[in-house]
Amino acid sequence: RNAARSNQGSDCYQWLIYNVSILITFNQNIIMKKLLFLSFIIPSILLGQTSINNTHMPSSGDTLRYSIAVLDTTLLSNYQLAGPNQTWNFDSLEALRQGVYEYYSSSQTPYRFFVPNRLGQKIADTLSLGPVELLNLYDFYQNNASGFKTTHRGFTIGALPFPISQSFQDEDEVYQFPLDYQDRDSSTFQFQFNNALAGAYIENKGYRINEVDAWGTMNTPYGTYNCIRVVTDIVATDTLSFNGINVGLSSHRREYKWLTSQLKIPALKISGAVIAGIFIPATIEYRDSVRNVPSLFARVSYTH
Repeated sequence: RNAARSNQGSDCYQWLIYNVSILITFNQNIIMKKLLFLSFIIPSILLGQTSINNTHMPSSGDTLRYSIAVLDTTLLSNYQLAGPNQTWNFDSLEALRQGVYEYYSSSQTPYRFFVPNRLGQKIADTLSLGPVELLNLYDFYQNNASGFKTTHRGFTIGALPFPISQSFQDEDEVYQFPLDYQDRDSSTFQFQFNNALAGAYIENKGYRINEVDAWGTMNTPYGTYNCIRVVTDIVATDTLSFNGINVGLSSHRREYKWLTSQLKIPALKISGAVIAGIFIPATIEYRDSVRNVPSLFARVSYTH
């Protein structure tokens, strides 16, 4: 009788081991299938997300052409789509005018004795600031692994025959690197120029907020690109004084910028003013090749 009980116990034990092994094998197969599925899905998601760093910014010698396009309300209907894996179709944009962003070593600019080892960009030939007119205006940037920022500004005041360069008291951090989906950063800036000889005082200060709120595919007349979308809010106050005339200006500007690792400037940018909390698109520009359209005017008005 004891032997029979022993055999029955052994059979139950073997039955239990057998079923447990089947259960473990079944669970292992499920886990392996899930891991195999994830091994295909995760890389495809990661490959779709562009990450922007300092190597994707402009450098000395770059000449980057862009077009200003017609503000088509139909095309603008989906530009605010946010989130992962979006598709933005702007391939039917029509160019109105064209310009070129040109970048120089600071040593190749009129301000070479004042601004060492920076990347220079000519912003305008003439810039009207109310009673003050600036000529030959340049911004100078520092580009490194932590960010792309404006550090100096150079110009000539009409009343003075020599170039002037002034560093930012609080540098403007245009981008903070790396830039990835769901990143958000904020920074302040201040530029101040005071010259008793010219009777001129210029101050530009405020803050900038960058938020990466989407990634996906951007289609433009220039091509198709994997992008992240950066929404930038710039809130600024300008104070101008010239020969006893004082002017104060406040502004809130917003930019939607689709950045790619391939183009050095946005594949597409929509910019405009925020008035009473509502964004009003004013300009749409995109990276482009030469087209048979007029060039941008050299003379511009200050709207910061």
